[in-house]
Amino acid sequence: MKNARPNGQTIFLAGLEGFEPPNVGTKNRCLTTWRQPNSFNIIPYENTHAPEKLVLTIFPTLNLSTVTIDTMNIYISHSGNYDYDSELYSPIKESALASAHQFFLPHEPKNAGILAKEELQRTDILVAEVSYPSTGQGIELGLASVVGVPVACFYKAGTKPSNSLRFVTDQIIEYSSIHDLLTKIGQLPVLDK
Repeated sequence: MKNARPNGQTIFLAGLEGFEPPNVGTKNRCLTTWRQPNSFNIIPYENTHAPEKLVLTIFPTLNLSTVTIDTMNIYISHSGNYDYDSELYSPIKESALASAHQFFLPHEPKNAGILAKEELQRTDILVAEVSYPSTGQGIELGLASVVGVPVACFYKAGTKPSNSLRFVTDQIIEYSSIHDLLTKIGQLPVLDK
């Protein structure tokens, strides 16, 4: 069964309708073939053509049904002039967002050789922590804007972000704590689906 969702995502379901056969107009209850699931398990979908997907595998009594869920590739941009590892990276990695989306953290050792302009080609949204001025971050924001990646900027209460940010985004959002930042990131229209 193919099901189009209001947010534009298409999902494919097998066996969850509860009736057989669903395509000939009859609604005869079938107690063996189309039973509802009694448990589920999430496993990563390892496919080089779609590494951003997760497969939600549902194990019903007699049938195996699969739903594909899109995840977002989120590029985190920030200044290198503060303790971003403990103030930004660790909270992101420990958040529920990390299990739902793929985060690119540019200053992690494993990402040292990756060029921003290449990573931005695979990015769905760039989230920028802009409380501290940074030339490198300005370059990342400009590159994202050029390739059409949406940009959302966040700054700590009590700091003043650069006025130049308005040239790359209209989403310049104040936050009060790391919890508030993570909540507001999760509420971005592109992520809150």
